Amino acid sequence: MESLTKFLFSLWIVSLPFYSYSIFGSLSIDNLLVPIVIVSIVLRELTSSLIYKNRLIVILSLVFLFLVYSVSRLISVIDDVVYFNFTITLLGKQFIYLILPLLYVRTINDWIYTGKLIIFIAVIGIFSTLVASMGLFEFNVQRYAMSRFGIEGLQKSIGLLSNYGDMAILGSFSFLFMFVAKKNIKENLLGSLSKWSAAVLILGGYLGAQSRNMYLTLFVAGFMSLIIRQFTDHRAKRSLLVFLILLVSLSSIIFTLTIFEINPLESAKSIGGTKEATATVDARLGQYIFALKLFSMNPFFGNGISVLEAGIEVHNIWLALLALCGLFGTVPILLIFIIELLSLINIRTSNEYYNQIKIIGLSQICCMLVAAEFYGAMTYIFLMMTGFIYSLPSLLRQAVRYSPTTEKNNKIIL
Repeated sequence: MESLTKFLFSLWIVSLPFYSYSIFGSLSIDNLLVPIVIVSIVLRELTSSLIYKNRLIVILSLVFLFLVYSVSRLISVIDDVVYFNFTITLLGKQFIYLILPLLYVRTINDWIYTGKLIIFIAVIGIFSTLVASMGLFEFNVQRYAMSRFGIEGLQKSIGLLSNYGDMAILGSFSFLFMFVAKKNIKENLLGSLSKWSAAVLILGGYLGAQSRNMYLTLFVAGFMSLIIRQFTDHRAKRSLLVFLILLVSLSSIIFTLTIFEINPLESAKSIGGTKEATATVDARLGQYIFALKLFSMNPFFGNGISVLEAGIEVHNIWLALLALCGLFGTVPILLIFIIELLSLINIRTSNEYYNQIKIIGLSQICCMLVAAEFYGAMTYIFLMMTGFIYSLPSLLRQAVRYSPTTEKNNKIIL
């Protein structure tokens, strides 16, 4: 049963970049695979003795937080039957993509295996952007703009993945996983060749996407991994680590809320070198003002009906949530990231390999928080990655707890 579940889950992950391609009605391959994967996981759990109490608590905590968020979303649209029914369906899908990785991953080895699958879909999803940019293939969802590099024949575009935020998250994780976790681990020729090939293909996709969000998030991945590595093993400097992580994750929020009031920051509009780049910033400032206005009208539950009627996508997860479902819906999502951060920070181990995975997790949380400041998030990819990272603290604690005598010799081959 374990092998079948692994196969089905792998197939589901690999199908995620193709979510815009419908197979049956409006259902894509990943949609159709969901019930099959869930049934397989349930059967695996019923026939397995590998059950950890801490893992169950983690799953229930995530379910509870999402439930609070869902109730708030529904309250915000309760006066409109059409939007209410639409929101129920949406929440059901969001919950499945959030919880499924958490249900499947039971050990560190499962987490590492899933990480490799994520790199695979990152290569496919991000590199397809370069293919579209060069006009070699037209995907279901198309969006083009003038090249920000001034290179003829290389437009700014999207590929299989329809938004840059998802690509930013997948790209940052891939580089963290491939390079941070490989320190002091000898690689064979095939492994090294695969890693560098994946890196080149992903960077090629970055060239086609020409997204400021993707570049910024990748920079944060490298910067935070270096900073966290310096302090993660020193208990006396834990407060500094927490401060740095919160500073990076919250700085873009401050930027979003103040850019239109601080004259020097007006120059940020021209980053990218085209009129479209400037127009993008202006449009998003309008979205932020719109979201804040709706939030001020109903701070507790927002005004989901007005957001859906306007058809506006607010390119900032927190402002979007505040407008859609107010504080009662936004705080649970924020708590998911806070719990992840604090749980990982509190894990102590002398095992270098576990520490490397811890660094990946902490750095990726920062990357997701930064990327989500510049798009609405709550997409299939975003939720899958959130559930995946949420599983990590309990897995590390479990690995340290149940292998205390062999920890120093227990090398995790990534």
